[in-house]
Amino acid sequence: QLAADHDTVGTERQFETTSGRIVYVYGSAYGWKIDQDKEAAQLMQEIQSGTQTTREPVYSMRANAHGINDLGDTYIEVDLTEQYMWYYQNGNIIFQSEIVSGLPGDPDRKTPPGIFTLNSKSSPSVLRGEMTANGTYSYEQPVTYWMPFNGGIGFHDADWQPYFGGDRYLTGGSHGCINLPYSAAKKIYETIDKGYCVLVYNLPGTESDSVKQKEAAAVVNTINSIGTVTLESEPVIVAARTAYDALSDTAKSYVTNYQ
Repeated sequence: QLAADHDTVGTERQFETTSGRIVYVYGSAYGWKIDQDKEAAQLMQEIQSGTQTTREPVYSMRANAHGINDLGDTYIEVDLTEQYMWYYQNGNIIFQSEIVSGLPGDPDRKTPPGIFTLNSKSSPSVLRGEMTANGTYSYEQPVTYWMPFNGGIGFHDADWQPYFGGDRYLTGGSHGCINLPYSAAKKIYETIDKGYCVLVYNLPGTESDSVKQKEAAAVVNTINSIGTVTLESEPVIVAARTAYDALSDTAKSYVTNYQ
């Protein structure tokens, strides 16, 4: 019962983003979790010795704060849709930067959302892909700053990226990591430490204008492909209407041939 009342690992959090909008993010690798075996042993020892004490439970995982918002006010916020990140310290934005996240069209490369904890940091480092049949790695990429927070996914500098933010991730996305400009990676590396909370989410409607325009252009092209309307045109019309309805209001404003 104690764990049920206090544990937050494996629960969904409501979070107010920098944009002011609310997102719900599941956290399987962050939060409070009571070590039930150690807590039971501690309670038994206190009962047997007749000790009366006020203490907190024995935790196997700890968060930044207690209460509904256990993220506290010091964390890294990553908006995968906007392709932007912010570092908050004591409730104030200390640093922010455009990013390039994983390739969204590839299930093996897209960056998963969630609440995580910075596992470590190292400089320099070499990022490696899967081991191939001939004993070599699918890729090996030296980086200067490496900060993993979700297994093999983390923050690092990426000087091979021609630009950051916008629609770069749609075609030049990473293998799941958060690519950063060198100066941004250096700043973060010098500022954060192991254990820092990292919040990653998708938030439709915060796309950059270039992404919205590209989404709108795809709908425009679908509509143009209809041509003369016939009975056979219905599937394409339905597809165009569905794609249009899925656009944000701003993206819809770029679709000039929808009637």
